[in-house]
Amino acid sequence: EDLSALTAMEEKLIADPGYLELVEEGARYNSGAGVTDGLIRYLHADRDGVATAQYSTVVRAVLAPGAAVSGVTLGVEIAQRAKAITGRPTSFGASQTGTYGEVGWIALYDSMDQVQAASEAIAADADFAAMLDQKASKAYLAGHSTQQIARKVA
Repeated sequence: EDLSALTAMEEKLIADPGYLELVEEGARYNSGAGVTDGLIRYLHADRDGVATAQYSTVVRAVLAPGAAVSGVTLGVEIAQRAKAITGRPTSFGASQTGTYGEVGWIALYDSMDQVQAASEAIAADADFAAMLDQKASKAYLAGHSTQQIARKVA
C-alpha cells in the first residue's frame, strides 16, 4: 500500500536469519553483480488476471523533457488500447527507483501462447502503430525503451 509498509516488511526479512541464509545460498547462482529491483507507482492498475498470471511482459520508456503530463496521459491510453487489442490486463506506472522519468507497462498472461498471441495482435494493429508513431515518439526519449518477458518461478 505504501512505502512504510514496504519498509516494515523488508525490516522483518532482514532480521530473519533463515531469510539471510537463503539470500546467501541464492547468491552463488548469480553473476556476482548486485541484484537490482524496482519500485513502481501504478497510475493505471489493471488487476484482472493477477491471480492466475504466469508470465508478464514489461515495456519501459523514459519521458521526454517537457512531456511529463502528455507522457503519463498517453501511457494510460496505451495501456487501455493494448488491453482492447490483446484482451490481456495491462497496467501503467512510473518508476520510483532507477532512471528518473522512467515509466512502464506491465501486461499479464496465463501462458506463453497468450504472450505470443498478444504480440501478434499488437503487431498487426496498424492504428496502434500509427498512434505510437504520432504520439509516443514525442512523449518518450528515443533509444531508451526496453522490453522483457518474465515468468513466474514459484
